[in-house]
Amino acid sequence: MKNSIKLFFSGIMGALYLGCGFLEIGFWIVPGLAAMEVVPADILGGFVLCVIGLVFLAGVPGLRSGTPGAIAYLFVGLLLSLAFGLVAFLAIGAGWLETALFGDLSEWSAAEMAVPMLYLALGSMAGYAAWGREFFRGVARA
Repeated sequence: MKNSIKLFFSGIMGALYLGCGFLEIGFWIVPGLAAMEVVPADILGGFVLCVIGLVFLAGVPGLRSGTPGAIAYLFVGLLLSLAFGLVAFLAIGAGWLETALFGDLSEWSAAEMAVPMLYLALGSMAGYAAWGREFFRGVARA
């Protein structure tokens, strides 16, 4: 029962990351779909999202069976998600700074720059807030 919330969280986050990754790759392959503007048509970003989603999903069977090392998949997925979310956040800041220095700032919109990698990282921040101490306690013991 202790891992049931972690199992649910890992499964949901894995499905969300994998779904958004497939959408980004699909929008890149079929350019007409990208007009919907839900997610950007970015094959590399989609690949990164798929990898993070697969890391989350790889831990689901182990969490279900109670395998001791399976929690590592959840923690690695959280860290990957937060790291790439930070990169996306910094890219938005760089876009704002570039527009502020060399362009018309009234044309810049943070909503247009937001990518799934950024807003999916918010869910990982919640997971990190809940299980971050457990992760670092395990690292300190090792």
